[in-house]
Amino acid sequence: MAGDNVIQGAQPVEYVEESTFATEEVDGDYNWFGIVNSWSATQGVNSESITYLPEYGASNKLEKRSNVKLSEMWEGEVTYHPQDMDMLQYFTGSDGGTSDSVTSIQVGEVNESGDTDEYRRLMGGVGEEFSLTVSEDSVAEVSGSFTFADGTDWSTDDYIDTDSGDSNSGSHATEDTTEPLSYKDLGNVTYGGSALPGAVEEITLNVSNSLAVVKDADANRDSKIASIVPTDREITLDVSLTYDGFDMAQEVRSYTPKDFTFDLGSYSFTVSGVQFPEFPYEFTADDLVSDSISSDPADSLTWTSA
Repeated sequence: MAGDNVIQGAQPVEYVEESTFATEEVDGDYNWFGIVNSWSATQGVNSESITYLPEYGASNKLEKRSNVKLSEMWEGEVTYHPQDMDMLQYFTGSDGGTSDSVTSIQVGEVNESGDTDEYRRLMGGVGEEFSLTVSEDSVAEVSGSFTFADGTDWSTDDYIDTDSGDSNSGSHATEDTTEPLSYKDLGNVTYGGSALPGAVEEITLNVSNSLAVVKDADANRDSKIASIVPTDREITLDVSLTYDGFDMAQEVRSYTPKDFTFDLGSYSFTVSGVQFPEFPYEFTADDLVSDSISSDPADSLTWTSA
């Protein structure tokens, strides 16, 4: 059949929270990311190329070189339309708020190909970058990236039940058929308790973790990664507005930290200590006055769901 000799991109991807960092979940119940547009994984090796003196009579003295594998590396990126905010906690460290520690996840990949399915897991995944964008007349979109400590080889053994002596087994993620969040679900946008001076066209919430990758000679994995630790976090906002006044210009001049709040479906978000350092605008002959304002790093983020 046509296509049997290629890997098709439309394949299941799912995740599970880890009990122990970078350790296989024996009977894990996997979770649905959302309406996933794409999943990309990068695996490779950290290597060093060294040159050395040749043996007597060598005719390739200039090519005496050895490439040495030092460790392995794993990364992953996902883009999806969210139906809930379950993934956000793996970047903020807490469900509904922030914490200095971030729980790791492992991601399962499946290659369903004819009669032989293949399975692989990336383990010890710690959230690095998260962006939630809600744009005018569009479905909300999340982009997230992870650094992983380890990965398995592709195998025909299904990872949801790797303990052959255990009668219990895990489960693959079940599809969530609810409608994803979109611009029509956005509302109650305030800054310092007051409505923004203009029409809100787009909001992007960004969470960025700086990750320290700790390697240990005694780590029992080829990456030699013993832990992945967040050392810094930035929470920022980008807001696109069509202005109805210049009140925001005064906010920029005062540079006073204030709470920025908005609702998205059943979720209510509060970004505390938000300061906007610039107020750009342009007068043109044939358009409205609109632009995007970006915040400096905020103090904290909390969210609730009704």
